[in-house]
This record gives sequence, structure tokens and C-alpha cells, in this order.
Amino acid sequence: MKKFLTQTCGVLFLLALTTGLAACTNEQNNTNQSGQSGGAIDIAVPNQPGQPGDAGQPGAPDIEPPPAAGESRTLAELGATIVAVGEFWNRWYASHPSFDWAHIDNSRSNWQPFDEAILPGHHPLSRGFAVVLPSSGFTRLDDVGEYLLQFYTSAWVDSGVFAEPPVAMQIHEGYDVTIFGLRGFEEYDGELFVFVQPEMSARPDWATATHRIIEQNGGRAVVETVVTTAISVFVGDDMPTITYRFTFENGKISDAHGRWNEAAESQSPASPRDDIDIPGGGFDTTAIRPRTYAPVGEHTLLHIYRPEDSVPGYFDAMLYMPHPTRPGDNVVGDMIIAASRQISDVSLILLEHGWNASANADTFTVTESFLIAQTLPPGEAIQIQNISVGGSPRSGISLTDGLGERHYFAIHYDTSGWGAGLMLLVITEQMG
Repeated sequence: MKKFLTQTCGVLFLLALTTGLAACTNEQNNTNQSGQSGGAIDIAVPNQPGQPGDAGQPGAPDIEPPPAAGESRTLAELGATIVAVGEFWNRWYASHPSFDWAHIDNSRSNWQPFDEAILPGHHPLSRGFAVVLPSSGFTRLDDVGEYLLQFYTSAWVDSGVFAEPPVAMQIHEGYDVTIFGLRGFEEYDGELFVFVQPEMSARPDWATATHRIIEQNGGRAVVETVVTTAISVFVGDDMPTITYRFTFENGKISDAHGRWNEAAESQSPASPRDDIDIPGGGFDTTAIRPRTYAPVGEHTLLHIYRPEDSVPGYFDAMLYMPHPTRPGDNVVGDMIIAASRQISDVSLILLEHGWNASANADTFTVTESFLIAQTLPPGEAIQIQNISVGGSPRSGISLTDGLGERHYFAIHYDTSGWGAGLMLLVITEQMG
């Protein structure tokens, strides 16, 4: 399982925030009262998101007004606050399924950050950010801060660090890295921006959160929360968990941090939500540290590697495909792709990029297609050589999964700065 965690750390290290809001119900058994210092009371707080308002603004969390200062809170109240603000960070993290593009304008993004004739390299639009629209309810950083006062102390909000709690993960013995907790909102020249370029990565699944009070003295309380993670539709007991420690002052979070927990080494990195039988079995594509990955439906993952990270002889077979080079593109290197389950009709495709103004979304059309493999069983891989990229995705991969569904992915350069080099963007719903 450590291998699976290693693959996600780079992505999670740089990317920290997500879209919108979901709030949590406060309906808990009235007998679940908070313990005194040293006590431990367990409770599970279900995730029951609120709905956005008629104006498209984030829905307000369903949390009762807090007691007076200095009074103890119940574990249900504290747990509801933790889950509600956790869902807020998920909604403003672009790889989370609830990310709401309706409140984001990504049309001005600078896809060539190396060309300062377009925009300065330090500009948010050159660093993977997009404009937050007023329909979100936020137009300035101060608006975000005002909203977060529902959950955090004024001292925390006044610090200006609008980021989810940092989460540390041990990479090697005695070596930790912070994988969550970096800022995702920025204000520049009177506009509010949010980071929108993260790859798929494991996020807290707050519906699984359990809480216990480990210390309480009047208005101060410390709560330990354990939450399972999920990658898109992949969930299960074999996914990593995060153990958080939240400190509350009069019902508001004043400090928080978390620890990433590895799942059992003997278990697979992800399990589908159901037990549909997919041909081709499974394959541990994480054993040689993939740089990133992309979901294929609900049951298969594509893992992407740099050739220098591969191990000779690890794959049963390697297929090679040269990438067409076109004027104006930059050759950025090779990409190795392997699937956790069998896929078929795998093709390299050239794309024409467009824009659907009414839907406020990118569109893509296939202009040429080159078949790479009729079938790609688990254990075999494809190496696309000398990939060239332009200002927007101009090539990609198409394939059919084990259930007969067709999927499309754009190849693009990873501008996160982590060094993954290349990534696959899911564009199936954007195909014209």
C-alpha cells in the first residue's frame, strides 16, 4: 500500500482546495454528550449536504447556533462543524466530483506559462488558476474569510491562511511531507482566483467520518476525527485514512492538522463500488511508482509513468507509438501508460480544441486516429514517444473499457511544478 501512497503524494502535495459547499446535518442522538478532559466518546456524523441557494451561492451548513462562550459543546455539534467545513474544502478542490464549474471561468487561462508575452509567469492565470465568478457568492478573499467564520475562530480567519488543515505523510523513515494544506484561493488585480489544475487524487470521504473527544475543558475541546479517502468513484476499506486533530475554542476551529495512514500492504490500492465482473482481472500498476493516473469508468485506472521511473522487465510487453510532431508544438518527452484491467481499441488521437460559449466549457473533436492495440491486457504497457504539446491539448488517447464503454483522454503538460511532466485529462463528456 505504501507504493500506492507514494504515487499520490506529489499531486496532493501541491494541490489543496476545491469547489463549492456541502453542509452536514446536526441530527445526532441527544445522549451523545461531550466528555471531560481525558475522556473519549465515539460518534459517526453522516454527510448530508445542503443545497445551493436560488442565486447559485453555496448552501449554508445545517448547524445550530453555538452555545454561549465558555460552555461545552456536544460531540455531535463539533463533528457537524468538522464535516461541513471538510465538504467546503472538497467542493473547492478541482479533482473532487462535486467541483462546480458553473461558478468558474477558465477561458482566460494561459496554457503557455513559459511565454510571458501572453501573461507574466507570476500571474494566477499562468499558474493553473481560474477566475471565480460572482455567482459563487465570493468576489474577494474577504468574502471567503467571512464565510469561513462559521467554522473557524476570528484569529484563524484574520491570519489570511485560507487552506484546509495540513496533512502530513511519511515518505521514508523519518521523512514527512505535507500533502494537503496549501492555499488554493488568490486575489489579484481585484479578481478572485482558485486553483483548477490538479490531477485525480485521493480526497477525504466525509460520509465516513467518525469523531471522539479526547480533551474538553469548558469552551475548549480537542476532537480526533478519522475519515476514509476516496478517488473519484473508488472507495473501500482498503483505501488510506486520515486521522485529524481539531482544536476548538467556543465551538470554532482554532487549530487542525492531520496524518495520512497507510492501508494494509496486502490490499489493493482501490476497490470499485460494486462487484461487476470485468474481463482481464487486475494488475498492480502502482508497484513501480506511477506519476499520476486517470479513471476509466468505475472499475479501471490508467497509470502514467515517466520512462525513467520504469523498471526493465516489469511489464510483460511494451508497445511503442511515435507521436506526430506539428509546427509550433514543444516536444516534452515520452509517456508510459498501463491499465489496472484489460482495455481494448486503444488509439492515439489528434484533437481540435474548441469552446462551447453556452456551456462555458472546452470541446474537442478527433481529427486523426492511430490504432495502437486491439487489446491491452493487465501487465502490458504502451510507450508514446516524443510527445509534443501546444498551448491547449492537441492529442490524446481513446479506448474501450471492459464494459464496452468508450473513453477519451487529452494528453497535456503538467504545470503543477511537481515534475510529473505529462498527464491525462478526462475529456469524454467534452467530445464533439
